[in-house]
Amino acid sequence: MRFRALLLSVSLGVCLIVPAHADGEVQKLITAADKARLGKYG
Repeated sequence: MRFRALLLSVSLGVCLIVPAHADGEVQKLITAADKARLGKYG
């Protein structure tokens, strides 16, 4: 039963996060400090 709950939560997360990322909503939330920190890694 735990597997079903995990599968459901992952699938719902993907359904909500992927459209937000495609619309650029995620990029609006990233601050300049976050971008500088991410730039150090890659």
